[in-house]
Amino acid sequence: MKEHNESTVRRRYARLPLALALGAMVLTPAVIGAGASDAEANVGTKGETSISITGNARVMGYATNNDNFDDTTAGQEDEDRRMRHRLRLMLDGQLAGGTSFHSRLNIAGWDTWGDANDNQTGQTDVNWLYFKVPLAYDITTIAGRQRIDYGHKMRTYDSRSDRLTFVKQINDELKLLAYYAKTYEDSVDYNVAGADNDDGNDQDDSSYAIGGEYDAGALKGGFRLVHLDDKRGANHTSVNNVTPLNGDGQFVSAYGTYKAGDLTFKGEVDFRRGDRYENADNDDQYATYFGADYKMGDTTFSGGFAAAMNGYTGDNDFDGISLFYDRGDGAGLGHSNFGALANGNIPTNANAGAGEGDSEYAIGAEVNHQYSPKLSVRGGMAYISAEDTNNNEIDVAVLDAGISYKINGSTAYKIDGIYGSPDIDDAIGSNHAEDAYWGVSHRFEIKF
Repeated sequence: MKEHNESTVRRRYARLPLALALGAMVLTPAVIGAGASDAEANVGTKGETSISITGNARVMGYATNNDNFDDTTAGQEDEDRRMRHRLRLMLDGQLAGGTSFHSRLNIAGWDTWGDANDNQTGQTDVNWLYFKVPLAYDITTIAGRQRIDYGHKMRTYDSRSDRLTFVKQINDELKLLAYYAKTYEDSVDYNVAGADNDDGNDQDDSSYAIGGEYDAGALKGGFRLVHLDDKRGANHTSVNNVTPLNGDGQFVSAYGTYKAGDLTFKGEVDFRRGDRYENADNDDQYATYFGADYKMGDTTFSGGFAAAMNGYTGDNDFDGISLFYDRGDGAGLGHSNFGALANGNIPTNANAGAGEGDSEYAIGAEVNHQYSPKLSVRGGMAYISAEDTNNNEIDVAVLDAGISYKINGSTAYKIDGIYGSPDIDDAIGSNHAEDAYWGVSHRFEIKF
């Protein structure tokens, strides 16, 4: 799951001029996309100051069908067709004395077509804005809204948080860190009915962490030990679109990558405890992921296994198994994020009842072949099994494939598809259709 600290001010609008400009590129209502950039454009210097602008854009369309495994009628259409577009601008400055600043403006919008949907929405926000200030003794402080990328995307990726971070460089390979983060800040005291008592009590939701990162080339890794301090209280209701979580909690998370020649091993573990994470049976949550890549010439073989226990839900950018879990910056075809299938997506009926999310297992393999510097193709398969606390179970066999063509130095065109065949536990009842789940997308990705 995204780290809990992700509060972003959003401004809704009817339609961006960008949508009109990029709309001419759309071939059908359900097909096109774009993203990612490393190039830099130096726009000016003043003394020891330099500023660079980078960016990426995406125009994509996709369609999915029968991705709701809780359908009760065989052949019933459960269709989602969308066009999405996004522009991101990164502004980075290097200042005198080693201080730097970093920010990203996100401009996005999407349209939805379907049996019951015909709407246009979008958002414009500053994803992050922070300063890095070097201090004495090889310590750097990072202040502001920061981007949070961690591990292999199982716990968190492309998340944002208001943080004050201190980083101590021990040597060329090792650095330690500590941070204080605030997710929610308010001096208003909300009672169980959501009324504003305003007694001046601190109603913040904060977290404190220590961690470290190690990078010795072939071996990389890191860890986090975090305490979450929610002073809003369990009786708070949703106010101003902020839904308080269930009290304090702790988590420890670690990841590692080891490269031995053409073989790369990857792993990540996450353990969560406390009122915020315990399920109805007071069980702690935990998850593991292990994967490997093997490069043989122009072909790369990949595989991975993941397990989520006691209601754990991972980040929606996690793509270590297959497109079944890819709902972030990829093809947009994922049915659910890792662990979410057991958390509310298992069909139920009056006899079986609706249980709380319990466990989910996933295993997958993929082959990626680079035909030429411009053209690559990939194909994969996965098997996912999920169960809730009432022993309701669903298994899904998944096939997915994709093709990527680099049009020029800045632009690529990609097509992806997915097919899933669900097997619903007989205990749930025969009134749930096992219609196949499928999706297709294509997109332009532009770097500048």
